[in-house]
Amino acid sequence: MSAIDANAQNTQANGDVVRTLRPALDRVAHRLEEHIDTPEPAVAKFVQHVEHLRGKMLRPTLAFVSGLAVNPKLPEDDKLLDDVVTVGAVIELIHLATLVHDDVLDESDERRGKPSVHAAHGQHAAIILGDYLFARSFHLCSTLDTQATALRVGEITALVCAGEMEQMGGRDDWAMTKDDYFRIIERKTALLIGAACELGSRHGATSPNRAHEQALLRYGLLVGSAFQIQDDLLDLAGDPKALGKPAGRDIAMGKPTLPIILHLDTAACRTCARPFHALLARVAEGDEDAHDDLIDALDSTGSLAGARDEAMSRIAQAIESLGALPETPARAHLAALAEGALNRQA
Repeated sequence: MSAIDANAQNTQANGDVVRTLRPALDRVAHRLEEHIDTPEPAVAKFVQHVEHLRGKMLRPTLAFVSGLAVNPKLPEDDKLLDDVVTVGAVIELIHLATLVHDDVLDESDERRGKPSVHAAHGQHAAIILGDYLFARSFHLCSTLDTQATALRVGEITALVCAGEMEQMGGRDDWAMTKDDYFRIIERKTALLIGAACELGSRHGATSPNRAHEQALLRYGLLVGSAFQIQDDLLDLAGDPKALGKPAGRDIAMGKPTLPIILHLDTAACRTCARPFHALLARVAEGDEDAHDDLIDALDSTGSLAGARDEAMSRIAQAIESLGALPETPARAHLAALAEGALNRQA
C-alpha cells in the first residue's frame, strides 16, 4: 500500500493534498531515473535493481507535504516545487543506498520479496552500487541553489553511517540501554525522515521560517523512531510474506530491539536472564517453537505492549509538534501519515 493510499482515509480533508501529491511523486520518480541512469553497461546491470528497492516513497511524500504545509500554493510555483522534488529525490537516493548496504551487513537474501543486490550479484557489487547511489544523491543535491542544504545532507548522511556503525558494535549486546537504542535509531532511521520534512519545508517556503523547519524536523524524528519501533514489532510478530523477509531476522543478527530491551529490564527477567539468552539463541537458529516461546515471554512482561505504547507516545508528540504550523489540509495529511506508521504491516 502506498503512502498516498494508506493515508487518504479522510478524503474530504486530504483530497486536494493527494491530487497534488501524485504528480509530485511522479516527478521524483523521473528525477531518480534521470540521475541513476547510465550508458555504462557494467553499471546499468546493477542499477536496474534500484527499481525493486523503491517502496512507499515515504520520504519524498513527507518532503512534498511538509513543503505544502508551509506554502499551500507550492504546486503553482514551479521553481519551489522543482526544488522540493529534488530534495525528495536526494533523500530517497540516500535511503536506497542504505538499503543496499543494510542487506550486505544483515546478510539478507531478500528485499521486498525479491533477491537483494548482494544475493544476485555478490557483496562487492552491492557495496559499490550503494556507494554509487550516495554519489548520485550528492551530485543531485549540488544542483540546488543553496550550499546550506548540501552541508546539511552531508552532516545527516555521516550521522546515518555513524548510527549504522554503532548498531554493528552493539550486536549481541543484550545489556543495551533504552538510551543507547534510541540514539542509534534516531541516527540510523529517524534522521532521514526528519531531514525530508525539514528540507522539504525549507525549499517549499516562500521565505525562511526556522520555527517551521524545526517543528517539522521534530515531527520527522518522532515519526521515524516510531516507524523503527513498529519495525521491531513486525520483526517479531509480522507476516514474513508481507515483510518480504523472514521473521526474527533482527534477533538472528544479534540486534537488540525495543521489546527485548524492555523485557530484559523487568524485575521478572533479571533473575532469569541466562535462560532468556538461551531462548534468543534458539530463535536465532530458526527454532519456530522457540520463537513462539519468545512471544509468550515478551507478552508476560508487557514488553510488546510497552514498545507499542512508546511508539504511540511518539506519534502523539509528532502530531502535537504540527501545532506550530498553519492549520491546512497538508498539516492534517501529515498527522494521518504519522498515524499510518503505527498501522502498517510491512
